[in-house]
Amino acid sequence: MKYAAIISLLASGAAAFSPAPAGNSESKVVLADSKGDLTALADAANPVVKYYDPLSLADADFWGQGTDATIGFLRHAEIKHSRVAMAAFVGYCVQSNYHFPWAQTLAGAPHPAVALGPEAQWDATPANAKWQILTVIGLLEIWDECGGGLRPIQLPLPMAQTLAGAPHPAVALGPEAQWDATPANAKWQILTVIGLLEIWDECGGGGSMPHYMRGRQPGKYPTFENFRNEVHFVLDLYDPFGLFKNMKDERINATLHERPTAGKYPTFENFRKEVHFVLDLYDPFGLFKNMKDEQKERRLVMEINNGRLAMLGIFGFLSADKVEGSVPLLKGIAKQYDGDIMAPFSADFTLFGN
Repeated sequence: MKYAAIISLLASGAAAFSPAPAGNSESKVVLADSKGDLTALADAANPVVKYYDPLSLADADFWGQGTDATIGFLRHAEIKHSRVAMAAFVGYCVQSNYHFPWAQTLAGAPHPAVALGPEAQWDATPANAKWQILTVIGLLEIWDECGGGLRPIQLPLPMAQTLAGAPHPAVALGPEAQWDATPANAKWQILTVIGLLEIWDECGGGGSMPHYMRGRQPGKYPTFENFRNEVHFVLDLYDPFGLFKNMKDERINATLHERPTAGKYPTFENFRKEVHFVLDLYDPFGLFKNMKDEQKERRLVMEINNGRLAMLGIFGFLSADKVEGSVPLLKGIAKQYDGDIMAPFSADFTLFGN
């Protein structure tokens, strides 16, 4: 029955999210991050609605990075959410009818029954499994933000700078003026930590390594192994997760690469070289490596449209399951869910009591 509902949803939404006709070959969408490019993309994605920005987000200035950076952030965020929504929509439909035949846990517990419905299936999933899923998602986000290991994350910290709630100095000030605007206590804390790190370097990590004037490799900072053994756990400054412990001695090409196309996820090339083999998220088998730029642009517009439709579809299912009758098309198909959809760990613990 849910497959019939899916077909109906696709049929009813296709007109609203259909891509531009292919007949006009002269109109090329340049997928950059200016407002003009955003307007061109909107016209190509939906020639009926065209450019629509009632909240004027394209004119905003997130984190003091400028409007072009803000548009890049918003476009990248939409494409990522679109892909998640497409995966969620398909996953919802599949797990409403089937689940993996093997055990879910090492103890042999089966996957939650199909009759429960996707939301209740999640609630019935062990907390450890949930944390594993979210951890992988978090690591993929970090890999995306650091450009596939080729550049540092360059965004201001979102949390307050002081316990009193004062924010970090504005990016527009520049690094020197930002330092001047930092409270004196914070400066002393920073300098104290730097001083302690210097002492740890000079004493060879508590004697675990020779001094750099007595045979230690120049520039090699000692690990915190002794500190971990005698005091408490702390990550090393270099290679805190052991990703490069088997790194070869030759110089690594760390040239920064720009990614002009919003939504383009970095490859795992560096990870494959330094850690172990893993397939890329996009085009894992290299089937589209010779695709022309025009075809890539056309496919990205199609992906955006499909993603927008998928976001409507998955929230339609969630709404119908939570609020009976809220989506008439799914009446009699939706499985009632009494839990809290927006609290993914409500079945395991709560921070606010009952």
